Amino acid sequence: MPETNRPPTLSPAEASLPPTGSTEPETTTQAPRTRASHGPFGPGEAELLLTGVHDLPADERGRIYQRVVNAYLPFARGLASRYRFRGEPSEDLEQVASLGLVLAIVRFDPSKGATLADFAAPTITGELRKHFRDRCWLVRPPRRLQELRPRLREVQQELEQSLRRQPTLDEVADTLGVPVTTIAEIERAATGYEPVSLETPLGSAADAATLGEILPDAEDDLSRLVDQITVHSLLTCLTDRQRRIVQLRYFQEKTQQEIADELGVSQVQVSRLLSQILARLREAAETVGEQCPNGDCSCEGNVSEHARSPAIA
Repeated sequence: MPETNRPPTLSPAEASLPPTGSTEPETTTQAPRTRASHGPFGPGEAELLLTGVHDLPADERGRIYQRVVNAYLPFARGLASRYRFRGEPSEDLEQVASLGLVLAIVRFDPSKGATLADFAAPTITGELRKHFRDRCWLVRPPRRLQELRPRLREVQQELEQSLRRQPTLDEVADTLGVPVTTIAEIERAATGYEPVSLETPLGSAADAATLGEILPDAEDDLSRLVDQITVHSLLTCLTDRQRRIVQLRYFQEKTQQEIADELGVSQVQVSRLLSQILARLREAAETVGEQCPNGDCSCEGNVSEHARSPAIA
C-alpha cells in the first residue's frame, strides 16, 4: 500500500494559532487589525509563538522565526520610513531595518514581560542610527560629534519654540551641557556628511564658474615663482664652486659619484661639501635680508642678479 504524504508536525505554539490559509473558499472578510505592530497576529500571539522557541529543533525554530519576521516586516519598514529624505535610498534603510528586526526576534525573551513590538523598536532604530553613523559619512568625524549632531538640531528647535527667537551659542551649549567650542566642532563636522561638490556653480548663470575652477592649482605658477626667487636669493650666499655643486646635484640630478668625476674629487668629499652647503643655506634662510654668513654679499640685494644667472637657471 503506497505511503501517503503526512503534513509536517506543528509545535504546540504553532498549533495554538489560527491557520494562515485554507483550501476552502473564503466566505468572510478579514477583520481589521487592532494594532499595526501585531501584523497578522493578534495581541500576544507572536509572544506565545516565540515562547520556548530556543528549545525547538533547528528546522522548526527557523519556520517560526520566518513567520514572525514576515508578519513584522511592515512594522520595521514603518520605522525605516522615519529616516527618509536624509540622503539614503529607502531600499537600503528597509534592509537595515529588516536586519534589526531579525536580531530583535532572535534575542526576544517573552518571559521578560515586554511585547515584541516594544522590544524590537529600539533594536531597529539603533541599527538605523548605526548605519547612518558608520556608513553615510564621507569624512568621518569622532563618534562623539556624530552622536551630538542630531541632538543639537533638536535642542535648537526646542529653544526656538520656547524663546521665540534664534538661540545663542551659549544657550545651546548650556542646554546640551557642552562647551561652546564643541558646538563649533559639531557644525564643522556636519560638512563631512554631505561635502560641497567641486562642480557646484557659483551663480545662476548658465556659464557660471564652478567651485573647482576657483581653487588654486597645486602647480601654481605664482607660488613656484616665489620659491624660485627664494632659492636664488639663498644661492647668492654660496661660492661659485658651491653653486656649481648645487646645480649639478639638484638641477641636473646627477649622482654624487658623477659630480666627483666632473670636479676631480672623491665621492666622500662631494658628500661632505653637500652637507656644508645645506647647512649654510639653512642658516641663510633663517637670516634672509641680513648679512650672509660668509659676509660677502646681501641675500636681499643680489636676488635679481643671480636670478638671471645661467648657472642656476
